[in-house]
Amino acid sequence: MYPLPDTSFTCASWLSKLPPLPSGWYYRCSNKPEASDGSGWLPINLDIGYFKIKKLPVDPLNQPPYYYTFAKSESGYELNAIFEAKSNIGPQGLAGTDGGTSLNAYEIGTDLRAVPFSAESGGQRDPDLVLYWSFDEGNGFYAYDYSGNNQTGTLQNFRTTISNAESLSGWQGNYIVLDSVNKKDGDYSIKLDFENNAPSPNTTYIISYIPTTPLDFSSATDIAYWLNYNTSTNYINSGQLTIYDSNNNYRYWNIGS
Repeated sequence: MYPLPDTSFTCASWLSKLPPLPSGWYYRCSNKPEASDGSGWLPINLDIGYFKIKKLPVDPLNQPPYYYTFAKSESGYELNAIFEAKSNIGPQGLAGTDGGTSLNAYEIGTDLRAVPFSAESGGQRDPDLVLYWSFDEGNGFYAYDYSGNNQTGTLQNFRTTISNAESLSGWQGNYIVLDSVNKKDGDYSIKLDFENNAPSPNTTYIISYIPTTPLDFSSATDIAYWLNYNTSTNYINSGQLTIYDSNNNYRYWNIGS
């Protein structure tokens, strides 16, 4: 649900400026978005009871990409909004440390995956996102990209061995055990040991590597992301892989699991 004013219930006037939604989802707008009687952008009557809300809040700009987003899931709800200030954007900003999935949006609620990722961060709302594969197709040979960049992946049943493993020197771990014995072979690779060190619920874990000299990716063709954990006792929502250049610009990949 979105506070964008529109006579169309499904936000028809704005669809060309909004990111695409996953199958089964649709946008909801209102002709009077600030109304609190259930006819506004939130279909809940808040103009009742002792503590009445006479007017729903809307984003000060309230036009793409700056608008509020609300969604409810079976396990909770999420409310988010895109930051204007660049200092709040990115892995180290408020957007990257609020426990949600977007590096552009500030997310609050009891289920920070309630809003479809493509709606909160895909397309024009998150230009630094390269692709987003959720791996929730269930069957078939394709991993669909929900970032809006149309980078559908083809699933292959094989593994590639990477050689010339780098040492652990320079890795910084936060709440994660660096396992030098079981470390995967590969350039700048490491094992995040959640098998023997169970993660805490609703916790974001961050690990970073700052090389002594810049890494040259000009001839690279793949990026390997490997996470080992016990699926019978642990549940990990998603992961993000972020790469900075020498000028502190970044691009990131969101990985569902």
